[in-house]
Amino acid sequence: MLALTNEAKTQKKEDITDPKVRQQLDELEDEMKINRQRWRIMKGTVSATIAGSGIDWARDTKLLEIVLDNDGDEV
Repeated sequence: MLALTNEAKTQKKEDITDPKVRQQLDELEDEMKINRQRWRIMKGTVSATIAGSGIDWARDTKLLEIVLDNDGDEV
């Protein structure tokens, strides 16, 4: 499924003939990757802080969601 999604993305990007637009798209994709990495770092830091704090986070539904939340971008 992911391979098909990536293939569809690639096909659409390849259809763009304007070099300026393609460059902008490349820059936006790079920026998006960087932002996702930052988000994962922040989320991991918060999760680790909560888990290591000694608070009974497993009984608090909000903290449990934060610690166990999957960002969905696992590769």
